[in-house]
Amino acid sequence: MSVMKKQIRGFTLIEIILALGFLSILALAIMPSINSMVKMDEANKEDSKIVFALEEAIESTYLYEEGRYSLTINSYPIDVEISPYEGDDKLLKVKASFEDLSLDLVRER
Repeated sequence: MSVMKKQIRGFTLIEIILALGFLSILALAIMPSINSMVKMDEANKEDSKIVFALEEAIESTYLYEEGRYSLTINSYPIDVEISPYEGDDKLLKVKASFEDLSLDLVRER
């Protein structure tokens, strides 16, 4: 009766080191793109907050007459301009702006 020995094979140290090296190179290649995605996400969140502030400014000036107004909404200084709409005396154009972003609305007097 002969006893058969099972030969247990595993990974060698060299194979493990090479695999870890390959994974670290992949991680280094992916990190800049992940970082830029996080920065873009933060910028989009900030723009969403500003758009919300512009909408709030337009809604809060619903009963205002023609003119220019400065409001602070959610710590953003918003400029609101209410002027007659071109070609129709029954309508007003309301423009809220903050830096390079603006939002326009046409409403009845």
